[in-house]
Amino acid sequence: MLHGEPTWGYLYRHMIRELLDLGYRVLVPDQIGFGRSDQPTDKYAYTYPAHVSWMNAWWSAVAPKNAVFFGQDWGSLVGLAVASMHADDVRAIVIGNGILGRKFKPQEGGAFGMWQEFAASIEYLECGRMISGDLVGGVKTPLTEAESGAYDAPFPDATHQAGCLSFPSLMPTSPDQEGAKIMLAAWSIYDAWEKPFATCFGVPDPVTGHGQKYFAETVPGAKRSSHTKIEGVGHYCQEVGHSALVAAINEAATQA
Repeated sequence: MLHGEPTWGYLYRHMIRELLDLGYRVLVPDQIGFGRSDQPTDKYAYTYPAHVSWMNAWWSAVAPKNAVFFGQDWGSLVGLAVASMHADDVRAIVIGNGILGRKFKPQEGGAFGMWQEFAASIEYLECGRMISGDLVGGVKTPLTEAESGAYDAPFPDATHQAGCLSFPSLMPTSPDQEGAKIMLAAWSIYDAWEKPFATCFGVPDPVTGHGQKYFAETVPGAKRSSHTKIEGVGHYCQEVGHSALVAAINEAATQA
């Protein structure tokens, strides 16, 4: 299971317990720049191809077989690219509140464009407030003070947030960019993907919510898989919607 922006493996704490209870082996890496992984301080070290390369190196080292991949937010953008490189070892995919780019243009206006502008204007992102919905609005996720602090913990000061603040700007804006080529290569796999490909999205989500319908209508295996919405949960679906997500993962794994 792979996290996105601005979270880390802590986001999956509820799902980890529930999946272990079902007998699964659970792997939850922290992306570079997040959680307990290395945090290069040079913001130019962070590119979409670099994130894919880093996570591909992790996957190759761990070498999971017969895997069910789950990704959310940038965990889908990075993770779906990596999973496509190891398609023979993936039995099913479940995506929660995520996308995989296919049409590349500058994000002017709209929810994602506004998020990019906001991230570019600040020097430090209060991650706990971001996830709780208190910072930029949206669905309010009930976090305790300790939980909010856990999301802030990997970033004691701004020098640790080069990766966190870089992520929003990494979406390719032209099909000629290397990141776009990686995403399109992944789509060449998913356009012919016959294995289970389910989605389970928290709603409302103005940033990635459109991804659910696109996956469901585009990926062949998705047309025979479940696509559910968790009402009132919003973008960070793992916090409140964890049981529904685990059910979706278990169903896809059983279907495979």
